[in-house]
Amino acid sequence: MNPQLQRRIQRYGWDRAVDAYEPGWQAQLRPAQDVMLDLAGLESGDHVLDVACGTGLVTFRAATAVGETGSILGMDIAGQMIETARRLAVERGVTNTRFERCDAERLPVADATFDAAICGLGLMYVPDPLQALYEMHRALKPGGRMAAAVWGARTGCGWAEIFPITDARVASEVCPMFFHLGTGDTLARVLEAAGFTDIRSARLKTTLHYASADDAIGAVFRGGPVALAYSRFDAATRAAVHAEYLDSIATHRIGDGYRIPGEFVVAAGCVPQRSIKARRIPMTETATNVNNGVNVDALLAAREVLTEQPQGAQFKWRAACEWKNGTHSHSTVESFFGLGGEQKHRTTFGFDADHPELFASEDHGATPVEYVLVGLASCLTAGLAAVAQNRNIQLRSVKATIEGDMDIQGILGIDSDVRNGFDGIRVTYDIDADASRQDIEALVAQSQKRSAVYDIVTNPTNVTVSVS
Repeated sequence: MNPQLQRRIQRYGWDRAVDAYEPGWQAQLRPAQDVMLDLAGLESGDHVLDVACGTGLVTFRAATAVGETGSILGMDIAGQMIETARRLAVERGVTNTRFERCDAERLPVADATFDAAICGLGLMYVPDPLQALYEMHRALKPGGRMAAAVWGARTGCGWAEIFPITDARVASEVCPMFFHLGTGDTLARVLEAAGFTDIRSARLKTTLHYASADDAIGAVFRGGPVALAYSRFDAATRAAVHAEYLDSIATHRIGDGYRIPGEFVVAAGCVPQRSIKARRIPMTETATNVNNGVNVDALLAAREVLTEQPQGAQFKWRAACEWKNGTHSHSTVESFFGLGGEQKHRTTFGFDADHPELFASEDHGATPVEYVLVGLASCLTAGLAAVAQNRNIQLRSVKATIEGDMDIQGILGIDSDVRNGFDGIRVTYDIDADASRQDIEALVAQSQKRSAVYDIVTNPTNVTVSVS
């Protein structure tokens, strides 16, 4: 997921959705908002931060709860949502609210300023929700309360086909991780990772009521997260996506209308009374003092998402190879398929391979078999760091030496009974860590258990070579 692209999609997409948002979603979101506000426990005189406030559906309800002595600051990435909220505040005579456009991951507010923070159905759209929660934590006073609501698991939301239907017609996914916070206890765990305590959560089953097909279509396409993509569809494409979506919710049709199942997850927590001034923490850190540079929270969240959506776990890795001269070739790695769509590395990686001079070659790069050793060592070491982070073990130094034994009589055709590949491979680790030798050995063992390259090397793999 490209974070900058996702922010642009959300900013301009919700600008497009502003007019259809409240008609399509005000009643449907009310159950989640009710529970969220209840968990937030807003009181008269509270100063409240409303992140991803949209047109103010929750903001104005919070303004009533805190009264004239309190205040609400509503923030949203979409400028048109903010302008609409400001206009509604004037029209309704609400004087204790203020609205500003900003990114949830970089809140322009002082530390320890607010008594409470709320985020109703907004975290799913943030590229880095943990960072957004760190920011809310930073903005809250010691003892401050935070409550958030997200959509639940994909399987609990009967309207979820809107995403693949739209994604099939655009260059990039609209909301690639939309359901991950609502899967399992992910939302509660992410709040905990951000430093919140006394966490409570609830999962709510609900029904989305639409009086007609037009209402159901309007809510998801014109008033929801795919509005930007939909605005660029021509008439034929719009007709096609309407038909596909109505087909996906056909089992929920009642007469002329629809009753579509939905699910929300709501969670709340507090900033500890003796909380030190919150700081902005990169995603590569965890809520503990252990930092091996591995974002375990994201990995665990991804695992839960893929448990619910196993089709997203199907990956295709690719490399392209071009012969240069003699035994020298140059390979590149740029793209791969995963999470249901085409993905790209940040840059194109290049690899030169050759044979050493003693084989009458020019030694422009490592041999292909040495690349196999590099791949195995790299895969095992990456896994070791991830397991150590998950087990709260601080690594100080990890070095691996890897050797592969090979009788080249096989590849030279001298003896047909000699295999072409390695006879054996030895990996030796030198690890300095805050752990016993037994715990370190367990790290290495678990790394082997989950290593893709270790599996490739130690088990047969079907390989097909053809000519185009």
